Amino acid sequence: MRLVFAVLIWTALAWAQQKSPEEEAIIQLQGLADQVKSALASGNLAGANRLATQLDFAISRQQRALTFAQLEAGLPADGVDRFYTLARVAIAAFDASDYSKAETYANEALALAPQYWEDRSYHDRSYGDAIFYGNMVLGRVALRRDYNIPKAKAALIASGQTPGSPTLNSFGPNMNLAKDLLEAGERDIVLQFFDECRAFWKGSALTQRLDNWVAVVKGCCRLPDFGYNLGIVP
Repeated sequence: MRLVFAVLIWTALAWAQQKSPEEEAIIQLQGLADQVKSALASGNLAGANRLATQLDFAISRQQRALTFAQLEAGLPADGVDRFYTLARVAIAAFDASDYSKAETYANEALALAPQYWEDRSYHDRSYGDAIFYGNMVLGRVALRRDYNIPKAKAALIASGQTPGSPTLNSFGPNMNLAKDLLEAGERDIVLQFFDECRAFWKGSALTQRLDNWVAVVKGCCRLPDFGYNLGIVP
């Protein structure tokens, strides 16, 4: 009887001491921070710098994971509000390296898009974003997870076939997939994508940005400075 009671107490204590994944991540970050402090205290600047880089990367990774978790938790169950949110959640999943969920949400956005194309009030707001970002996420997953360059190239072209949206027409397209493919040496497909962007991203200043990027890509050994177009989200 005493043995059973002791086992029950031990089980209860062990359960109470269990930590959530978020708590475990914070403990790991604190451990890295302690290592940085220790390296500095001993005068090991090279080691402190290396550990600080690891800490910065780990903090960024945890922040991306938390952002995705929050967006996913707030994703509506159905309806137009879910459709509005899917592209952003897919991007957050990719940023958190959850490629399976990124692919799932991107495919859902693309599958739902046709029904909202029929209603022009939704077309102006989210249809174009769903086409662009759904394909962009699928292309980035194909490249990052599977190194499937043909699939990534096809997704880039599909994203450029969007009819546009208020965000795409003003701030312009997100260029992360284009950048990924340029880094993989795929210049021709990116130039084709730039031409597609001219259909919805118009205006003299915007056309000049595209012209500058085209000139850099056609040149040698440099990537365009995409600037804020690497951070645009729907």
